[in-house]
Amino acid sequence: MIQVIEFLQRFEERYREKIEVLYYVLFGLIFTYSFYLTTLFDIPILYRTLTLLAYGATALLVPVCLLSIVATKNKKVAIIKLLIVALAVFQQLYLSRFKMSAIELLVVGASDKSFTKILKIYLYIGIVMMIAAFIGSVTGFLPDFVDGHRHNYGIVYSLDCAAHYLYLLIAAHMLYFKKYKWVMFVVTCIFSLIVWFLIEAKTSMVLFLIFSIFTLYFVLDPKQRILKNKPTEWFLIGSFIIFFIIITVLTLSYTPEFYQIPFFAKWRTLTWRLQLGKRALTEYPIRLFGQQIYENINHESPKDYFLIDCSYIRCLLMYGLTHFIFLMSAHTIIQKKLIQQKFHIFAFMLMLIAIHSTMEILLLDIAYNVFILMLFAKIDIPSLE
Repeated sequence: MIQVIEFLQRFEERYREKIEVLYYVLFGLIFTYSFYLTTLFDIPILYRTLTLLAYGATALLVPVCLLSIVATKNKKVAIIKLLIVALAVFQQLYLSRFKMSAIELLVVGASDKSFTKILKIYLYIGIVMMIAAFIGSVTGFLPDFVDGHRHNYGIVYSLDCAAHYLYLLIAAHMLYFKKYKWVMFVVTCIFSLIVWFLIEAKTSMVLFLIFSIFTLYFVLDPKQRILKNKPTEWFLIGSFIIFFIIITVLTLSYTPEFYQIPFFAKWRTLTWRLQLGKRALTEYPIRLFGQQIYENINHESPKDYFLIDCSYIRCLLMYGLTHFIFLMSAHTIIQKKLIQQKFHIFAFMLMLIAIHSTMEILLLDIAYNVFILMLFAKIDIPSLE
């Protein structure tokens, strides 16, 4: 066994650069497929091709992950990585959960890889796909469902379209904020107006408003002084846990009388999701590896409609305690790493994702949340100091 490990270590050291390139290619294939599923494109041959490539890429990630594990010098970290890979393989083989399996393998495979390169792949492919979906929607090739001023621009749901803008903008800030501060502020304002007047996604509207205000502040104060105090740093580090607790308490506290409270009466989407979340927590137990939950997203029958929209509750019930602990631990560690490396701005931006995840399920989707790959990746984004 020791000889096998030594052989793999020598192999990894010898072909490290090629393995790294292979990882970027595999990530690009999986991300492209995952993003395609969020669009309204219906091209059978393209769908079958992307599906085949994505599943093949996920299978190839297993040896890439194993090589990254044998190259890990810290034994405790190596054991954690091995457990994550085992969990990913188990759920794909026995539970057919491609989405979570792919995320976990990508996280381990990203070990010591350049997060800047990962982010560029994510951003450039994402921009191309969003432009293609937008052009398709305005030319009539793809449906553009309009409810008042609410457009979806070629994405399955208008809320998901707004979410794509949010996640892609955060990625763009990480790559280019230092060099193009004012440009990033203007771009953020433009997309805030699009989300506000054309997409009308309430949660995203609020987050984009906060995003725009704080982007302007960070432009004027690049030293991030407002965030550099211990209470704020600890809040940012624990933000995912904090907002999980807040939304869980609200969900468990829900009663029909919430609709009589002015705030909840006005924000009916939140109240409706609290109602569905409480139903889920009441009807389904928390299990180690999750369970199959039947969801009905037929909007024509509101009484039968059932969807767990909160990322935290969804992960806890559908994917189980093991995946929930992984998800929360990963984001907490990432926030701590960002604070330690003086990226307080980006920790603040990820806090917006923590808030967004209380009402959306996108934290579990690599088509949106590329930032989870920072857990083991080399955070080499441009320094702000």
